[in-house]
This record gives sequence, C-alpha cells and structure tokens, in this order.
Amino acid sequence: MDTSASPTTDASTPTDRPLRLAAIDVGSNSIRLLIAERDEEGGYRVLDEEKVSPRLGHALAETGMIAPDRLEEAIDAVERMKQIALGYGVAEVRVIATSAVREASNGQEFVSGVQRLSNLRTEVIGHEDEGRLAHKSVAAAFDVKKLPFAVADIGGGSTEVVFSRGGAVEKVVGLKLGAVRVADMFGGRAASEPKAFDEMRQYLKGAIEAAVGKMPLRPKVLYGTGGTYSALASIQMARNGVPAESVQGHTLTREQVTKTLTKLRAALEKGESVDGLNKDRYDIILPGAAIVEALMKTLKVDELVVHDRGIRDGLMLSMLEGHRSAGGSGAGARSGVPATRATLGSRSESIRRFARKCRYHEAHSEHVTLLSLEIFDQLAQQLPDAAKQLAKKHPTHPLAMDCETAMDAEGRGVLEAAGVLHDIGYLVNHSKHHKHSYYIIANGELDGFSPRERELIANVARYHRRSPPKNSHEPYVALDNHDRKIVRRLAGILRVADGLDRTHTQVVDRVAVTIEARPIDNHPADHPNTAVFTIESPSDVSTDIWGSQRKAELFCSAFGLRSVFEVG
Repeated sequence: MDTSASPTTDASTPTDRPLRLAAIDVGSNSIRLLIAERDEEGGYRVLDEEKVSPRLGHALAETGMIAPDRLEEAIDAVERMKQIALGYGVAEVRVIATSAVREASNGQEFVSGVQRLSNLRTEVIGHEDEGRLAHKSVAAAFDVKKLPFAVADIGGGSTEVVFSRGGAVEKVVGLKLGAVRVADMFGGRAASEPKAFDEMRQYLKGAIEAAVGKMPLRPKVLYGTGGTYSALASIQMARNGVPAESVQGHTLTREQVTKTLTKLRAALEKGESVDGLNKDRYDIILPGAAIVEALMKTLKVDELVVHDRGIRDGLMLSMLEGHRSAGGSGAGARSGVPATRATLGSRSESIRRFARKCRYHEAHSEHVTLLSLEIFDQLAQQLPDAAKQLAKKHPTHPLAMDCETAMDAEGRGVLEAAGVLHDIGYLVNHSKHHKHSYYIIANGELDGFSPRERELIANVARYHRRSPPKNSHEPYVALDNHDRKIVRRLAGILRVADGLDRTHTQVVDRVAVTIEARPIDNHPADHPNTAVFTIESPSDVSTDIWGSQRKAELFCSAFGLRSVFEVG
C-alpha cells in the first residue's frame, strides 16, 4: 500500500487543514480506495491507496450473479476501506459500483450489505457516467482541446468509449466487453490456443464495430485508461529495456499493440513468463489486449496514449468540484459519512442554476423530480427479473426483448434534469409551455451536458404533457431509434410523477412501484403485466391519482405494462 502520509485519528487535528476525501471504486475485477487531500491549485495529492481483487465479475456472464463468497468479501473490503478513510479524517466517502454490481441479479445484495455494514450509499453507475469520469480524468491530465480524440476505459466487465472534441464529450458508447468477461467467454489463458484466439479476435472486431456504429468524429489519438493499458506499456518498456517506473503518457502504436498481442499469445500458449507483466494479470491480459487492438482498428486510430489514472481520479475531481460548489473548505469526518447527490459532479447544480434563471416553480418541480426518481429506481431494480419471467413464455414482449434502455445512470441523470426543468416553458406562456420548455432547454446553457444530452432532456421535458411523441415531430424524429426509446420511457415516468402532483400541493409522501402478474377480465395472468403504484399520503390524494391515471398511457406503451394506482 502506498502511504505518502500516515493515517491519523488525533482529535486535536486542526479543522482548518485542507479538505480530505475518499473514493471507492467497486469494479468487476478489483475494488480500489483513493484517499486524497485538496492542494492549493484546486487539484489533490494522494494520501493513501488500497486495492483488493475479489473479481466480482467472474463467471457473471454464465451464472448471472455474483458468487456469494465474493459478494461477502467485497462488502467486508468496503468496510475496511471506510475505516482506513475515517482514520484520515475525510469529509466524505463516495462509493461507486460499475458493471458487475449493475448487471448481477444479486447486485442489490451488495448495495444493501454495504449500507447495513458501513452505512455507505453505493452509487451504481452506468456506461455514460463511467465514460464521463474517465474523460474527466484524461482532460485534467492532458492538453486535449486541440485535436478530436477518444477515451477508452477497459474494466473487468465493460468498456466505455468516449468521443470528444475541444474537450467536450460528444458521445459515449458502452460495451459489455471487459478483460474478465472476455476471459470467461474464451477461457483466459486457454484463449492463447490458435483457434480460440482467432475466434476471440473476430468476435471482438464484430461486437465493437456494431456497438460503435457511425462515429461522430475521427479521433486522432486514443487515450487508454485501465490496468490493461498499463500492463501493455510495462511489457513494451521491459522489452525495450526501459525501467517501468511510470507508464503515464507512454505511447504505443497500433502495430506495436498487435505485435505485443501476438507475442503474448505465443508465450502464454507455451506457459512462458512475460517480462513486465504482473502475475495477477496473466489470465486476463490476452483478452484485454485483444480488446485494445479491436478498438484501435475500429476507431482507425494509430496512436495510443496510456493514462494510469481513470474512473477513481475522475470521481475524486468531481467530488472536489462538488465541495467547491457547496463552499466546503475544511475537514473533519461527518458522522458516518457522505452527503449524496442525484448525479455525479456538479451537473445537478448546473441544472438548478439554469432552472432558477428561468424562474421555475421550485416546490412543484423538485417534488415531481423526487417522485420521478423514486419510480425510476424501483423500476430499474425490478425490470430485469420481470424480463426474465416474460422471456420464458412471451419472448417478443417489449420488456423481454429490452429491459435496459433508459434504465441506467445516464437515463436517471436525464430524468432528473427533465423533471427539474419540465415546466420552465411557463417563462413564455402557459398554453404551450411544454413546447417552450423544449426550445429553452435545447438552446440553453446547461454546463456539463453534451448536445445529445440536451436534446434528450429537452424532448423528455417536452413530452411531460399533451401529445405523446409522434413521427411528425421533427426534434423527436431527428433522434436515432435508441434515443427515441429513451425519450418515451423517461417521459412516461415523468408524466406519471407530474400527475401525482396535479394539485401542486406536494401531498404525496411516497410512491411504491411493483411489477406484478394481475388477472385481466377475470383471466389469470401468466406473466408480469402490471405496474402497481401504491400512493402513501396523510391527505386525500384522489385528485392527484386521477391526474396520474390520465397521463399514464405513454408509460404503459413505453414499457408494455398496464398501470394500476392504489392508496396505501
């Protein structure tokens, strides 16, 4: 463990010392802790780091779940890391989890276990936020505003590709391809056998090309974050007789990557050691390197720059931004730990600054946003199980075919923004305020959001009332099919939540959502077919339920479910 400063629990530690923060990244391969102290330039210096490798993503593609022993090991690891962080007197501990926890059928058990043992809230983030955190890290370390570029973060279970121009993100592509996942698919070291090796390369080439599709720009350079890139750089440096004290900024060409991949295959097939490669990566380096090669070919990029930081660094930078926005300065651990935010970084603050400029109806808009996110979170948790049940008897049902679109961290962030901003069209007039909301958002200054995200937010806000999306609506038709589905699902949720505050009195305390199999016309149901909204309130909510029932049609069509509203 790197300890550039010693932990302290001294109660006399001055409260005017620099801000200290801790970030915990729960990945498919490893769990890492970063403890840092803010420096005078607004960046940070590392105080301590820790790593454990429970490999939560092992066999996940085959079983659909995290092995119970690995799950417990990971929960215990987070608790230990929290105790280390508190020893430094940190002001906040932030926990994020990526693809393994996101995809596993028992991922919620990890989240609940961490909450129970450590009193920490785990943020399960999606591809979009993973990519943005990696991009933030790269943009802080390199001069990236001159040329169009791409960032590719390769983890254990997923890879995120970020296209950027002028330092601004234009598109994030999420791939269910990571070093551990591909190793499970093709046998790890067994992938060094010629036939398996060729099959793996062909599979990766096709999968990455299909996922990336039409590129929004032609990157001149690829910045690589993740252990695979650091390993490739170490191998190359060892081959050249260069001490690998730091791989930061090391450059590799596509030809060098391919040659290294070929030599790795031969060495592993023969059971030989590889200079510069840590032993704990022997069974995943070949799949990881094959992903790098396929990415460079697909992106048509010849230069790879290794960045030895990534998601944790991006998370730490976001945390620092959040504390600057909140006016935080000193340290001293808060009772148990962190203040949580709806979205990563300062984007949540950006939304509300913009909303205040437009004189938004704060009480109503924030209440609708809260209800929207409450509905979203419960649906996101239940839809995968409902989809599995549907697939057994109704494989062509919309949810059986796709339960994931819009129901990730990106979708949650878009929904939050649209909820806060959905009524800002009142600034122009009431009668068509939903349309005015679209134009104000689409053309407004929302810091931290890409043009595509602004379009998604604007469309979701536009469809919070009146007509559902139609092919005659030009802004909606301009979206691709995937983004249209995002708009329909998120706007459907927003309509239900908006209806639940029809009286603008914020009397609905909570809405519980369950997906159930309910009989239709006295015929028993053989699959989950109904979203049951149970409303909790100390007051009469009949008008608000009526308002929501009237607006639920888009929700029903977008998710392929009926809706039922009950008072709890």
